[in-house]
Amino acid sequence: MMRSLGALLVLLSCGCTAERAVPVRYDLNESELRVRSDSRLDATIAISLVRAPSWLRTTALIYRLDYEPPANPRAYAHSQWAAPPNELLSLRLRERVSADNHGFTVERLPEGTDGYRLEVTLEDFTQIFPFPDRSQCIVTLNALLVHGDQMLAQKTFQAEQPAPTADAAGAVEGLMRASDSDIEDILAWLRSTLATQHTAPLTVHTSH
Repeated sequence: MMRSLGALLVLLSCGCTAERAVPVRYDLNESELRVRSDSRLDATIAISLVRAPSWLRTTALIYRLDYEPPANPRAYAHSQWAAPPNELLSLRLRERVSADNHGFTVERLPEGTDGYRLEVTLEDFTQIFPFPDRSQCIVTLNALLVHGDQMLAQKTFQAEQPAPTADAAGAVEGLMRASDSDIEDILAWLRSTLATQHTAPLTVHTSH
C-alpha cells in the first residue's frame, strides 16, 4: 500500500511539473536584417513605441480558426513572444531604419531638435486558419509621419505571408516575414515622402 501511494505521489509530482513547463519564447530578430545601398535616408527620425490595442499588448501568440465558428482569437498554450509584439516591432523598426539612415534614428526628439516623428500603430498580428492544415499570417501597421506640428503623410501597410507549418513555429516564421515586409514598405514610403519634402520648392513672399 505504501509503495502504491509513493508511486502515485511521484506521478502527481511529474504531472504538476509538466503543467508548469516553461513555454517556448520567440523573438522577431531571428530573421536576417536586410539593408539597401541605394536611396538611403538622411534625416533625424524619432520612432516612438509602436502603439497597439489592448488585445495585442500581450506576449500570447495569437491564432484564429476561421473554419470553426465562432472565429475568436485563441492563444498557443506553450509558445509565447519574448515581449508584446508592439515592443518587438518597435525594436525591429528602429534597427531597420537606423541601418538605412545617414542621419540619426532615436526614440524621441531632443527638445529644440528639428526632425521627423514616425508614429506607428499595430492593428493586426495574427495567424489565421482558413483550413485545419493551412494558415496565413497577417501584420497590419498604420504609419504617420510628423514634422513639428504638421502631419506630412499617413498610410496603412498590410502584409500577408503563408505559415510554413500549421503550428506555433509556423506562425512565428510567417509573422516575422510579414513584419519585415511591412517594415520594408514603410522604409520605401519614408524615402519617397522625405524626398518630396527635400525637393519641395520654397515659397517666396514678395511685398507689393
